[in-house]
Amino acid sequence: MSLGSLATKLVRLIKLDKLSEDARGWHFSLSTRFSDIHLASLAPGMVRGNHFHESCTEFLCVFGGLIRVKLANHDGSIVEDFNVDCLLRPFIIEIPPKIIHAIKNIGNTTVYLVCGYIGNLEPNTNKVKILE
Repeated sequence: MSLGSLATKLVRLIKLDKLSEDARGWHFSLSTRFSDIHLASLAPGMVRGNHFHESCTEFLCVFGGLIRVKLANHDGSIVEDFNVDCLLRPFIIEIPPKIIHAIKNIGNTTVYLVCGYIGNLEPNTNKVKILE
């Protein structure tokens, strides 16, 4: 899948083409409008997600490798499955409420995620396994 800024049926994918760059590498500032921000790493072959949020939109800024993204709407009638190469450039995935999502590191380098939320972040996510 060739990805620029595009919408799938379930999520919006945002390729960060306008990064500040110099000899040290790239830099991108995230908005401070998030109600929560956390960082995570994803080792090769491992999966994160397999859940959905009832009422918040999740933004995943992913970088450092090759990932497989699997999505399903709440009733399971639409399922999307695609790969994103974010080894050299970060990518943002905007996931609306009630979209089941999972990410698998299918590369051989550690992938990093900066996760932000808009809306009320529930204390517990709703677990639904869609990717192993």
